[in-house]
This record gives sequence, C-alpha cells and structure tokens, in this order.
Amino acid sequence: MNDNDTSVVAVVEETVEDEVTSSQDDTSMMRNEILFKVLFYTSAVSFVLLFFRLIYQIVKKITSGKNGNLLTNSKPFKMMVSSTFKSMDNTGNGEVTKDELYAGLLLIHLKLSKFVGAPACYPPIKTTCDGMFEAADHDNSGGIDEEEFSSIMAVCCGQIMSRMVVYYLIVILGVPYTAAKVVDILPIENGSHWETVTETIVGFAIFSLAIPLVWNFIDEASRKKLVKKEDKPAAPTKSNGVPQEVTPKKKN
Repeated sequence: MNDNDTSVVAVVEETVEDEVTSSQDDTSMMRNEILFKVLFYTSAVSFVLLFFRLIYQIVKKITSGKNGNLLTNSKPFKMMVSSTFKSMDNTGNGEVTKDELYAGLLLIHLKLSKFVGAPACYPPIKTTCDGMFEAADHDNSGGIDEEEFSSIMAVCCGQIMSRMVVYYLIVILGVPYTAAKVVDILPIENGSHWETVTETIVGFAIFSLAIPLVWNFIDEASRKKLVKKEDKPAAPTKSNGVPQEVTPKKKN
C-alpha cells in the first residue's frame, strides 16, 4: 500500500469518524430537545394547577366564614343595604314584602356592578329569594324587617366576592401567562401581527369558556348554601307539622 492509498484510507476513516460524531451530536441534541419539551410542558401544567389551587385557597379564605365575607361585612355594603331597604319600604312600616325583597336584591346587584363589573351581574333567581323570605317570615305576616333583610342580602350576595377574586386573578395572571405560553408553543414570530391575534383569541376563549365554568361552580356552591339557609330558619315552624293559623288551640 503506497502513501496515496494510506492518505485516502486516513481521510475516509476521518470522514467516518466525523459522521459518527455528528450523528451522536444530533442524537444528543434531539434527546436534549425532547427533554426540554417534556420539562417545559410539565412546568406549564404544574403552573396551571398551582394557579387554580391558589385561586381556590384565596377564594376559600376570603369568602368563608359563618358571619359573611370581606364584602358583606364591609361598612359600605351595610350602608348600601340599609339605604336599599328604606327605598323598598314604600309603606313606611319598617317591613318589605316578597316582591320588594327581590327588587332590593336586584338593586344591590346593580349598585355593586358599577364598582366590581361582571361578577355582580348574576343575582340569584327569584325562587331562591322567595324561599329565603318564607324562611325569615316566621309569623307569616307577609313582611320582614331590616335586620332580616340585611341577613338575606348578605347570604344572597356572598358569591359576588368569590366571583371578584376568581375574575381578577384570571384577568391579571391567567390570561397573560396562558396567551404567552400558547404563542411560545406555536411557530409564531415574536412581535408579529399573528402574535397579537393569537393572544386575543386565547383571552376570548378564557373569558368565554373558563370563567363561566368557574362561576357555575361557585354558583352551585352558593345555591347549596342558600338552600341550607332556607331550611334552617324554617325548621321551628314546621317541627310539629301544625299550621300557624291553628295556634289558638293552645288556650284549651
């Protein structure tokens, strides 16, 4: 074997080694890329789960309590309820009827919506409010006083605080983060028109799908609480199964 053959063999061997090394490097890069994607998606999912868990804990802490929550215990809310009761008491006898109670509830929600926006735009249905009225009207007089009116307003408006916390946490934290992650995943150039369009679509989807689902969950929990409140006060008048009209029998 002459020198030319030896040099050719050396070149071939070097080329093969370079290809093997390059192939190994490509394989290593692919593995690192796959690992990076796995870690990225895992961290994204973990963040979303932690975010909703944080929302749940904050909502539970702020809105829980036997005597109401941060909103219903506030002085402005109590002043609003008091002024609403006076405006609903058309007869001036210190009591409101069943229809006046629901009208007052709607008025309070309208007043709150000026400050908190959409979270206050979904009052309880009239049937629920009527049940609260009947539970509070122990003497069947057809009216309830201001104290009972305030208690019912505090219970019926309790879910507004939960809505506020969830709504603004999603708006401030959830929408920007989710939109940014979706843009990073898709092959979209940063700063382009499509980036803005994608972020808008993601935000619209969250407001149209995610927030209503969370609010439905909050409303369902609030509805169960209202049902319990309806049943509890009414228990003394139903314990013996005797209507209020036949109470004169006690004179015998």
